[in-house]
Amino acid sequence: VLFRSGLAHQRRAGQAGRGVGQTRTAGLLAAVELDEQARATQPGLADLLVARLLAEGVLTRGLGGHSIQISPAFVITEDEIGELFGKIARALTAVAKAMPAVSR
Repeated sequence: VLFRSGLAHQRRAGQAGRGVGQTRTAGLLAAVELDEQARATQPGLADLLVARLLAEGVLTRGLGGHSIQISPAFVITEDEIGELFGKIARALTAVAKAMPAVSR
């Protein structure tokens, strides 16, 4: 619940970054789907995001080129979840700045 509400809060607050589609959670596991138009504009977007998150100290992986998987330790604290959300937001922002403009 904490994980899902944190991801939803970031989307509502505009902190999820440009290019985020949907988020899905099951317990502490989460997937962040990248927007279809953003993926078309920036091929390899999931790989770029995975690399940026690794630079932030977050180990994740791409799922089929359209999403990233987030699998924190089961012993993660609320503070660490907040830190994780901050790192995800920074990585999304950095990747979005590097993307060509997407017209809607």
